[in-house]
Amino acid sequence: MDPDFTYGGTFGLTIIQTPGLFLTNSEVIAILMDYTNYPGASTPPPTTFVNLNHQKNPQQTKFLTPKMSTWATGSPNPPLPGVGTDLVFRDPWGNPYIISLDLNYDDACNDAFYSLDLVSQQTGNIGWNGLVQPKGTTDNFQFHGKVMVWSAGPDGKIDPAKPANAGVNKDNILSWQ
Repeated sequence: MDPDFTYGGTFGLTIIQTPGLFLTNSEVIAILMDYTNYPGASTPPPTTFVNLNHQKNPQQTKFLTPKMSTWATGSPNPPLPGVGTDLVFRDPWGNPYIISLDLNYDDACNDAFYSLDLVSQQTGNIGWNGLVQPKGTTDNFQFHGKVMVWSAGPDGKIDPAKPANAGVNKDNILSWQ
C-alpha cells in the first residue's frame, strides 16, 4: 500500500516523506492543468515529464485554471503568485503551496509537516487545526480527507519545533480550516 505523499518546497528543511527525493508541486499542477510541457517551452518535454502524452490525465480535463505568472526559475526577482513557467503554484506572497495527497485511499491525509507531534499535538491525540492522531502512534496527525493544501503565509517560514499556533507557524494558510 502506498503511503500519503507531500509535494512542496524546502523552507530551510525538507518536508517530504521520501528521503533524498524532492518534488515541487509542479507535478500535481501539470496533471490538474493538463500540461504536457512547460509553458513557453520550444522543445519537446523530457521523457520524464509527469504528464507526457496526457498519461496522468488521459481525458485531458482541466481541473485547475489558476492565474499564470511570467516568473521563471533563475529569475533575479522574487517569485510571483500564481503558476510560473516552472509550473509551481505559489501563494500571494510567492511561496509554493504544499500539497499532500491521500495515496492509500484511507480517507486520512498525512502531511509531512503537520503530521509531526511537535507541530500538531494539542492534547493527547487531539491536534491543532482539527487534526487527529490514531491512538498509540507518534508523528501521525491526520486530516480526515483526501487532500491538504497549505502555504507558509506572509512570512514564508515554518518551524518543525513549534506548535502550529505559535511562532512562524501561526500565520500559515490551511485549506482544511
